[in-house]
Amino acid sequence: MFDRLNLRVGGALLVLGGAVGICWRPPPGQYRYVDEVVAEAVKLRARRTHILVHGCVVPDSIERRVGTDEYRFRIRSLPWRAPAVLEVRYTGWVPDAFRSNTEIIADGRLAGLGRLEVVPDGIIVKCPGKYDPDNPPDWQCPDPAP
Repeated sequence: MFDRLNLRVGGALLVLGGAVGICWRPPPGQYRYVDEVVAEAVKLRARRTHILVHGCVVPDSIERRVGTDEYRFRIRSLPWRAPAVLEVRYTGWVPDAFRSNTEIIADGRLAGLGRLEVVPDGIIVKCPGKYDPDNPPDWQCPDPAP
């Protein structure tokens, strides 16, 4: 009798715990371009909004703290968008294709009016869908318009 009751109560608690866990997940990030984030920085920072920022890594801006996985770099707007630059801080492993002048999406929150704090595993590098060894892809961002 008590075994059956314990099983029912345990099952109900498991279902309730799963429902609470699903409800407390952070909402999915808002997809924005660098220029949109810079323009709305005050609002996004005040709300602590979780955002996905799409841009290009500024050439020669990647800095790594010696002996750690802490990175600091800048991302700029894509060439067809309004010009803007955003400082990024990230701690963790970076994808193999991550380098200067590559197109990325960074997943994080604004910590300052010009700084994005990226979550662990929050860097996605744009790469081709199919790799052809005879014709290697150009993973570089196009140069910004003068």
